[in-house]
Amino acid sequence: MRTIHSDVSAVSRTLDIPRADLAGTRTNRGEIMLYLATGGDLLAALTLSVKPLGLDLAPDQIAVRAYGDHRYLPRTLKASGIAEPVNMLENGGSPVVIMALAPCLLGRLPASAAELAAA
Repeated sequence: MRTIHSDVSAVSRTLDIPRADLAGTRTNRGEIMLYLATGGDLLAALTLSVKPLGLDLAPDQIAVRAYGDHRYLPRTLKASGIAEPVNMLENGGSPVVIMALAPCLLGRLPASAAELAAA
């Protein structure tokens, strides 16, 4: 897990968290997972895994909930320049937005264990 952007207050306020950083990692399956974090403590997951749904995303894409407390999160990520919407799908009747992570943030993500092994 690595902090990829400091003080993303617009995003954290969307989830009623006063101030947090954007942290990210890649899973062993290559999925990008983003979190709000403060001082190394994870406060809230911003993305979800689509592998259980049988979907594969492009290496620069994330899946973001667009329901409940997260209903405005895709709009806020776009307005903050963090990610751009690509597609929308449903997970058990709940909307999920597929977004492309900004290239400047993509380069700050740590490599997955599989990527390190291949290098």
